[in-house]
Formats: sequence, C-alpha cells, structure tokens
Amino acid sequence: MEFPPVEQLGYGLNMLTTTPLKVDAVIESIRAPVRLLDYDEYDTRPYEVDGVTYAVPKAIGVSADANTISSTFTTYKTGGEASFSFQNDGSLASLYCGVTGNASVNAATNKMFRNTNQWAFYCFYKNRYLAQLKNYGSLLQVNPLAAAIRRLPEQFDGDNKTTVAAYKNFFDTYGTHLITKVRRGSRLLLQAWGDNSDQTINAQWTAYIRAYYGGIPSGGEYDESVKQQAHYQTFKNIVQYSNSVQGGDPQTAGRIMQNPSKYDEFQKWADSVDSHASQLSGLVVTELWTVMELSSSEYLQDAAARIETAFLFILNNPSVYKTAVTLHVESDWAEFGLITPSAVILPGERIPNLTVISETKVNFGKEKSHVYYREIINFYVVNDGSPIDFYISHGSLAGAGKGTARIVMAGKSYENNDIIDDDYNTKWFYQAPVGGTPESFHLKHRVGGINAWDATLDAYLKTQRVEEGPTIGHVRVGRDGGCQREEGSKE
Repeated sequence: MEFPPVEQLGYGLNMLTTTPLKVDAVIESIRAPVRLLDYDEYDTRPYEVDGVTYAVPKAIGVSADANTISSTFTTYKTGGEASFSFQNDGSLASLYCGVTGNASVNAATNKMFRNTNQWAFYCFYKNRYLAQLKNYGSLLQVNPLAAAIRRLPEQFDGDNKTTVAAYKNFFDTYGTHLITKVRRGSRLLLQAWGDNSDQTINAQWTAYIRAYYGGIPSGGEYDESVKQQAHYQTFKNIVQYSNSVQGGDPQTAGRIMQNPSKYDEFQKWADSVDSHASQLSGLVVTELWTVMELSSSEYLQDAAARIETAFLFILNNPSVYKTAVTLHVESDWAEFGLITPSAVILPGERIPNLTVISETKVNFGKEKSHVYYREIINFYVVNDGSPIDFYISHGSLAGAGKGTARIVMAGKSYENNDIIDDDYNTKWFYQAPVGGTPESFHLKHRVGGINAWDATLDAYLKTQRVEEGPTIGHVRVGRDGGCQREEGSKE
C-alpha cells in the first residue's frame, strides 16, 4: 500500500501566496506540475503504522513522533505582538499553523498579522509519526529546474515589471519552498482574529473567545453570561475564525467543523483519536534556493542567490489588488467569511437592509427567521493579489426550495447549496483567484519593520472613501431597504 506522505513530500509551495493556517488550505496550494524532489517510489521497505504495513520509499525516513496528547491556548492583543512571538519562538508556528519552516517562512506568512487585529489560538494534538526526505539535495530534479531558470531574465531587476512578473510566474509554477517533512496524527486547531479598536471588546476578548467556542480552549469552563453583554454581538460580527480538525472520528470531526462550540462534541472527538488512523496534520518546508545550493549542479548553486533575491523583493514590495465580489442570496440568511487574515472586505456602494459588513465577513438576513429573501450584495476584497480562502454559509430553506448562496469573483462563481446540518450549512473554498490588475497605489516611502504588507494595506485603506452610513465600531450595517422578499412556508 502506498505510503500517504508520498502525496506531499518533494512538491513545492509558493509561500508568497499561501495562507498557512489550515492544513486543508495549504494542501490546495501545492504546486504539482513536477515533483522537484524526486525519488524512486518503488525502491521501498516495509513499515507498519496505524496497523497497516506500508511500502515506504527508502528515500523517506520515518520516526515515531511524540505519542502524547497536548493542548495549548494563547491570545495576543495585536498582530504585532503575535508576529513578535512567532518570530522568536519557532514552536508556535508548529503548534498553530498548517505549514512551518525557518525564518523565510515566518517572514512570508507574517503578512497575516495585521497590527489592527487581535488573535487567539488553541491547539489540541496527538502526533503519530514524522516522515522526512533524506539527503534531499541529491533528490533535486536538476534538468527541468535549470531549464525553467534559464528562461528567466539572467539578472533580477526589481524596477522592471516584466522581470518581476516572470519570477512571480516561476514561483507560482514551482514554488518558493519544497515540502521536506510531513507530520501525521490527530489535530484540532482553533484560530480567531478580529479588530482591536474597541477597548470594551479588547478587555473581554479572552472571555468572549472561550464562550464563542463553548469552553473548548479552556477545558469546558467559560462564562455563559458574557453572551448577554451588549458588546458580544459586535464581537461576533468582527471576529473571524479558521478552524480545522484532522484525525479522530470523521463524523464527529465534521460536526465540529460546522459548529465548533460544543465541548461535549470536542471531548467525544478527542476520545476517538487513538482508534482511528492518523491524518495529515502539518507540513515542513525548505527554501528552494537552499536545496539548489545543496544540489550537484554548479549552475543551480550559482542561481540560488538570484532566486532568493527575487523572493525577498516580491515579499517586501507588495502590490494592492481590489476585487469586486457579489454575494447572491436565496434564503433567510447567508454569510460570506474571509479566512485569509491578510485580506480585508470593503463595502460596495449599496448595502441592502439586513446586511452587516465587517473587514472579515458579509452577513445578510437573520438566522432561523424563516423570512426568505432574494438579494445581491456588492462588496470588495482587498489583498496583495494572492488567492484567498473563504467560506459561504446559508439557511436551510428559501421559499419552496432549499437555501442557497453563492459569490461571483474574478469571473468565476462559487456556490453553496448544500444542506449539511440545518444550522450553518458551511462550505469552504480555498485558493480562489482574485482580480489580476493591481491598483495604481504604491507607498511613497518604505515603512520600516518586518511586515511590509501591513504598512502598505494600512496606507491604502486610508485613501478609500467609505460612503457615510450607520456603523457599529468597524462594522457597517445596511441602510438601503432594497431587499426582495419571497413568500415561503415556515420551516
């Protein structure tokens, strides 16, 4: 039987465009036209794990990981505080992200830590084993990589747009980093972030997070009364979350993904991890240029510095992209949630009644109101041009039919008409392309610090005129009574 890590080991990831939080999203980011670290999948040895004997390629080393259960919960007041902690403690990314590596990975993913957001992380894990490529420098496919690099401009010139575009396309095809380790086991990750401009919410952030997740991050203990506080509803509007569950009982894991606020479901899942096969729980990557330096090719060794230079330039000189999005609703309620923390939502010119828009989500209608509408909401997603991750949720019924919601973005439609749990009916979408034309905006002066994207986005947002209208903190509420109500039976 094929060894599961073979599906990932040796392939590339473009860490300039990958959101590192969820393993599911990271897998969708793998660049697989060619496996740059190639090995003989048929030269194997037997290895037993999860009660199954696998044919493991001899190029892959396998070690039993720490087979202990551990859980940890932490919060940060600002993105800067979170960034500083992650930069100085490598174990944090291993705990709270789906992909990790050295400083270059931290630098590339640091853009998610906008200073105007606060964060909360919870991780429960039980590792089973670690699979890693041995002597990966000798595994590099020299000929196809060298041929691709020879097609690039011989000198990297950051002032030449054609040159920069060529290197961006190269990274999109082959990746900036290569997967050299795969961790498998069971893992639950809860990651939440939200605007930190409201001091009342800031003071209650930890209590609200614990209540929001039904005590999962705190051993089942939380203060139910905080849900009655006036600011808790505003908190729910601004908070965004990126949750993932690997391993354990799949049915229970699915229910947690739909609604991660029931501690008894979490405990049931945690009790099941030993009796189910391990799943992919994390990836470790190595820089492409580092592997090139270890290869047998003098040409690739010499070109490694140029590839690193291009990576660093693109990282530190981001462009701004503003993509128009329309949310089409046929239900009593629906929600679009942006789960790429480096991106933000801006409202369109018309916000219909019953609509609430924050930087992380667009919500229409009222859950379980059984008053059905057909509505279109226009808004924008602003980011650095990377593909985005998002979810769409909706109610169960719409008039005589079942509820549905979809968005149209960059000429492509993403629809959710699934009825999953008669509650949130959430469907996730990963690595969705945004518009291909950047805004004509650039910082006049580079702002110091390690997060060039945060500085660029902050400056850009100050140039955007938001139409006057009702607000609650940083949340925009609908002011146009243009909703089209549909007659429908009660659920």
